[in-house]
Amino acid sequence: MARPGDGVTAVTAVTAVTGRAAAVRGAASPCASAMPGLQRGSRLLATLLQPLRVPRAYVRSKPPEHPLSPAEQVIAFSIMFACFMLPPAWILRNIEHYKSRPE
Repeated sequence: MARPGDGVTAVTAVTAVTGRAAAVRGAASPCASAMPGLQRGSRLLATLLQPLRVPRAYVRSKPPEHPLSPAEQVIAFSIMFACFMLPPAWILRNIEHYKSRPE
């Protein structure tokens, strides 16, 4: 192991031991002050990009107790269709009246 009096820098000693260079106080690169913020930002970005872990809801479904007949299904879907389509149809049918109406 390198000792301080051997003429070996601390970065070289750390590199020899761990395989990675370490920043030495006073001998850091000009952009080393921005590195902690950059590292923090990159960790935040990596965290945000990971898929969200949602607890699994163990939902078990059964067949319906009272199945709907085809006639009941037609009635239900007709009512739903009317609820979604009649208001826009009414507006489009009377759009000229809405345009000419004074404010």
